[in-house]
Amino acid sequence: MAKISKEQLEAIRKIDLLTYMQSCEPTSIRKCGRETYELREHDSLKINNGKWYWFSRGFGGVSALDFLIKVRNMDFVSAVNILIDSRASPIFIAEAIKPIKDKPKEKFVLPDKFWDNFRVIAYLISRGIDREIINYCIEKRALYENKEHHSCVFVGRDKENKAKFACLRGIYGRYMKDLPGSDKSYSFSIPVKEPCGNSLYVFESPIDALSKATVDKYEKGGDWNSVHRLSLGGTSDKALMRYLSDYPEISSVVLCLDNDKAGIEAAEKLISKLEKTEHPLYGKYNVNIRLPTVGKDCNDMLKAIINENKIQHQKTKVQSL
Repeated sequence: MAKISKEQLEAIRKIDLLTYMQSCEPTSIRKCGRETYELREHDSLKINNGKWYWFSRGFGGVSALDFLIKVRNMDFVSAVNILIDSRASPIFIAEAIKPIKDKPKEKFVLPDKFWDNFRVIAYLISRGIDREIINYCIEKRALYENKEHHSCVFVGRDKENKAKFACLRGIYGRYMKDLPGSDKSYSFSIPVKEPCGNSLYVFESPIDALSKATVDKYEKGGDWNSVHRLSLGGTSDKALMRYLSDYPEISSVVLCLDNDKAGIEAAEKLISKLEKTEHPLYGKYNVNIRLPTVGKDCNDMLKAIINENKIQHQKTKVQSL
């Protein structure tokens, strides 16, 4: 067998049986249905939708290489040589070794702001998030209302306060989207208020980060901005590793991801990665998982706490009558 590249061999493996037959043995097959062909010498061998199956023998395959080995009883080298010489192979090989052009990176541009943030504020309050925390994020230019669709725009900035990332969250329905050109390593975080301690709380979404800040404000008597809070924009570790690099004072990481299979598995992977990451000052990170105590995520937990407080308030009013 002539020496061929790995890419060429992969291309040979992708030649389907119908393409091979139509190119090299057109008289060996005949049409027997709308998109089905059969072998003239073995009419129980059917070819359809890129696959073939020999019904009388009870086996099949997905490629011409499979066919030559299993039906024509060729060895691997002989079968590959047949396909290299076939008229079907040049198309596949050319496609396999064709250089892949890099897509031009889309320019990152923040969407225009609406003249106020009334709809976004009302939406986030309806999710239970505290007004002071919302106003703080707006003031720090980490949150605003989109002019075109009136959606929430959560902005991720670098340490020089330059916008690098933005995700949109519709206030009607479940519309969510990262802005084209966004750098995922600069995902949304609640701007730190110095000094901010050495603990970082990590979430899947901006709303979960805001929700946990609200819970902390209720439970700690107003002290909600004494820790770092970062949204990953999913479960990727890109934003986490960059944030830890930017804030070397952080030694403790608390993973508050969703209480579902994907969130738990992601948290376990992050723990495994952080255990292998050397801290520039402390040697090792102190990492903990803190799942929502109620519901799937931190916003579910916040709404449950608000509802429980309402119920307790109503009970107190009844008892005082």
